[in-house]
Amino acid sequence: MSGYTINGRQVPSVTTIIRETVAGAWMPDQYYLQRGTAIHACCALVAQNKAFRSDPAIDGWVAACRRFFAENPCQVIAVERRVESRLYQYGGRLDAVIEIAGKPPVVLDWKSGEMPLLQVGLQLAGYGYADAVNCKRGMAVTLNGDGTYKTSGIIELKQYWQGFVACRTVYGLKQELGTLSGEKKGKG
Repeated sequence: MSGYTINGRQVPSVTTIIRETVAGAWMPDQYYLQRGTAIHACCALVAQNKAFRSDPAIDGWVAACRRFFAENPCQVIAVERRVESRLYQYGGRLDAVIEIAGKPPVVLDWKSGEMPLLQVGLQLAGYGYADAVNCKRGMAVTLNGDGTYKTSGIIELKQYWQGFVACRTVYGLKQELGTLSGEKKGKG
């Protein structure tokens, strides 16, 4: 399970819920996980307008992030914010919340590889509907190693929220039955 707790009780992360319940959901190997972690850390620094030096191996992705901000002037509201839902018992860490052109806030998620829109929408909805976030719009930004980026455009999260709640329900059932990845057998 994840490292998220609510009132001392361990809860699953947004990404764990999706990975466990959506057929064909992503699970990158260790190399891509580590690269993604480094890219996300650099994107957080870029979003906060902090100076830093990155590993040359990820310079293209960092350049893509800088290019996104240069071409999309926005106000950064939150960066790498830990979120939770007490009602639905899950946690997570959103990449950023931004405002573009004075419009309602958008949950932004950095991607270092292509992902199906369904999975992106579910993930953004989990973050956007978490307690104290109240963000009903999202956007994925896929960063490429050649310094380019592609956005999903603004995604209305309401249509994905019901799907995320369904995934959370299925996750809970699988947990009760002991059929989550890595669990040995059911409870009864």
